[in-house]
Amino acid sequence: MAKEAREQLLKHGVVVTCRGARRSHVGNDWATDKRGGSKLCDVYIEYLGVIKKAEDLRQWWRQSGFASANEWITKVKQMYGKQSSDKKDLNQLHLYRVSRY
Repeated sequence: MAKEAREQLLKHGVVVTCRGARRSHVGNDWATDKRGGSKLCDVYIEYLGVIKKAEDLRQWWRQSGFASANEWITKVKQMYGKQSSDKKDLNQLHLYRVSRY
């Protein structure tokens, strides 16, 4: 989870985030400060679906932790964009809502 997303979760109790691969587990889990790091809080993870175009992220940006939709989309394209010169589309991404409890 990006720093912005983690801060969103801790401050507001919910974040929408994406991954390149589908999680094997949804439901009750916990968030950490980094992969394999210290536990920060208990969370509930909900699968929202597949995203194939960057523009499809716009409806979720207010829960992303980023200052604007464009900032989030730029970061997502850097991390998950197709290897092409224009980077207009994304590889298939999986979208999740993570709620602290």
